[in-house]
Amino acid sequence: MLFLLLSILVIVAQGLLGMADWWTLSSNWLLAGLINFLLAALFTNQHLISFNNRRYLIYSWVVMASILNLSAICLESDVEQGKQQLLVIGFASMLALSFTCWQQKDIPAKSLLLGIIIAILTLFYIPSLLWIVWLIIILSLLLCYSTHNLYCLLSGIVMGVWALYCLVFLFLGEEEADAYLLGFVNQWSDLTYDLPTFLYEGHTRWIFPLFLLATIAVFLFINLMQSSMNSLRERSIYSSIGWITVPLLLLLPTDWALYLSLSAVLLSIHILLSLCNEHSLSSLRGYNLLVSLFLLLGAGEPLLSLLIDYIQTIDFSPVYSWWPWQ
Repeated sequence: MLFLLLSILVIVAQGLLGMADWWTLSSNWLLAGLINFLLAALFTNQHLISFNNRRYLIYSWVVMASILNLSAICLESDVEQGKQQLLVIGFASMLALSFTCWQQKDIPAKSLLLGIIIAILTLFYIPSLLWIVWLIIILSLLLCYSTHNLYCLLSGIVMGVWALYCLVFLFLGEEEADAYLLGFVNQWSDLTYDLPTFLYEGHTRWIFPLFLLATIAVFLFINLMQSSMNSLRERSIYSSIGWITVPLLLLLPTDWALYLSLSAVLLSIHILLSLCNEHSLSSLRGYNLLVSLFLLLGAGEPLLSLLIDYIQTIDFSPVYSWWPWQ
């Protein structure tokens, strides 16, 4: 609970310092809490985590909220904030639904729904069509890949795109509907692999993405090398989280803010699975340090700069005026 209160204080500090608008900061915080509560409920229902340890979802909540807010503060995104939040919701929903497909070779309804989710996300960000690569990797690692499921997945995408075209045509007109379809051809030329564009001026603009990329690399190594889990299903989920991190980086360097926001979902899932099951005291201390560092990144630099500026305005001459060798 202490970390949750500290995260609220960090958001208040970020708002007072003008690092981002209040709506963005508060909505990202609430979104992180909602996603983590739903993931915890799903994992409890699937017997992947213990109900008694669900209090540790505060750790994943705080980490995810910090990453979402720092991405909005430090990095410039081509995707609007509202659309980016919808993409994060869609990505988390896609992962949550796919994790319920363990060892199921015949899941036409779920495969169709996964395809429809991707189709809906293309309405906000056309390159999300590439997320089908992640789904194929996840289905393979969860031992539920089959040509039947693949055909249902592709059918869901086609049906979803067609349904969206009809809805856009009906409510927004033919011009908007045609622009939506042409986006599948034209928007690929806008993709670039440049370094991220920063909004916030300060050391945090470099520290945050570098620290988060290092954190992702560490968790990627842990996920891929994880061999002490209690069940084959848990090992498969850890492997899927690790393996889709690589395509995630390769497919989304065009929008670093979105990439880091989606990475927050993967980190949250890892924290939930790790802390809400059996964990050692050393791992808990490590997560305490991780959460503390993310909170410090939130507003540590601007607060430190303000403190230094304030100290420089103080007249210390009465303190050292008695010193004879000045």
